[in-house]
Amino acid sequence: FRIGSRAGREQDYIPHLFLPLAYDLVATTLPDEARRRFAEWAVPRYVRQPLTTHRANYLKSAGHNMTIGAIEMALAMALVLQSEAGVPDLAPELAELQRFFRATLHVAVGPDGYPEEDIGYGTVVVPCLVQAAEMLRRAGRYDAYRECPHLTLFGRAMLHFVQPWGECLSNTGDHGDQFRDREFAL
Repeated sequence: FRIGSRAGREQDYIPHLFLPLAYDLVATTLPDEARRRFAEWAVPRYVRQPLTTHRANYLKSAGHNMTIGAIEMALAMALVLQSEAGVPDLAPELAELQRFFRATLHVAVGPDGYPEEDIGYGTVVVPCLVQAAEMLRRAGRYDAYRECPHLTLFGRAMLHFVQPWGECLSNTGDHGDQFRDREFAL
């Protein structure tokens, strides 16, 4: 899971949410030992460490894209690993992560579905929230669409940002104008 180097040291580069999703896709094909080793590596790094890092201030910055990203990754990883053999009970972590996620839903998306952050980052963050909402709904843990119906309005709101020729977004932020992963929310 280490790719590339910077200033002589290895750097982690795993796009947001992709690592737990990739693991979930291949887990049943892996030997039990590999699954155990992955869980031993991932739980402290991607579930517990983000909670330790953000616990004191998360609710003060529940709409910030960096804290949202860390908590979404932790939530996805906890959901994927919660039933793996040898993984300690993640119920307390899942409850806390779900609390943070719920707080984010109430501040990251406006009442008409528009992201509270600029068009660039805002339209990347909300589709990630949709992915996490879908994971929680399918796991039978939480229905974000029922509690926060404004989340379902995002796709229509995002269409107002599409340039007339339909290939790019009109962007007010520094993220870029490509669609990249935004289609999940549509």
